[in-house]
Amino acid sequence: MAQDFVEVEGSPDMVLEIVSPSSVGKDTLRLRERYHLAGIAEYWLIDARGDDLQFDILRYTPAGYDPVLAAAGWLPSQVFGRRFRLDRERDCFGLWTYTLHVAPLDPAP
Repeated sequence: MAQDFVEVEGSPDMVLEIVSPSSVGKDTLRLRERYHLAGIAEYWLIDARGDDLQFDILRYTPAGYDPVLAAAGWLPSQVFGRRFRLDRERDCFGLWTYTLHVAPLDPAP
């Protein structure tokens, strides 16, 4: 008899949360603590609620998550072995469109 499910064990390597007005405390504090307890290597947090788009990659350390430092607007990810930049602009209807740029860790010379 064929099985119709897949079981996954362990923690994911990365989690992405997008902050919403109704879940600020959950997304930025409670989940951050729980993801750290679960040993998740990277916690990506996007907050697009204000005028400035906030995109952070937080890296696991035994003491808690540390923010990854951006270099020329790019955030390196050890999990993916790439660097990322998130941009947004308004489309012709005035709605936000988002683009996640991906590049190798080391910029080309």
